[in-house]
Amino acid sequence: ATLLQTKGALCLIAERGATREVPKPMVLPWYEGLLLLEEIEASHGQAGHIEAAWWEAELKTVLEQERAKFKNGQLSGTLYMEKRLAMTAVTGSRFVDSEDREFSYRRE
Repeated sequence: ATLLQTKGALCLIAERGATREVPKPMVLPWYEGLLLLEEIEASHGQAGHIEAAWWEAELKTVLEQERAKFKNGQLSGTLYMEKRLAMTAVTGSRFVDSEDREFSYRRE
């Protein structure tokens, strides 16, 4: 999917010729999504792991194309942490403060 626009708590995305709105917390940064796909691929077929029904050839191709951009053919979670997450703060999907106010927050 491609992020087209962010408006308040919603994002407009395009996927397979259609557009739709999704809650902003459901949108992952590109590299974070690639790392997630890599973990799904690594656990594929292992006992005790739930299979992702949406794991398909198109996503596998994207993952392989992105891996090919790196010298060793592997993505780096450490690099992502250093470049992106070290300066990011995220609450869970539902954070309630002492005054009973609810927040969903991502600061970059």
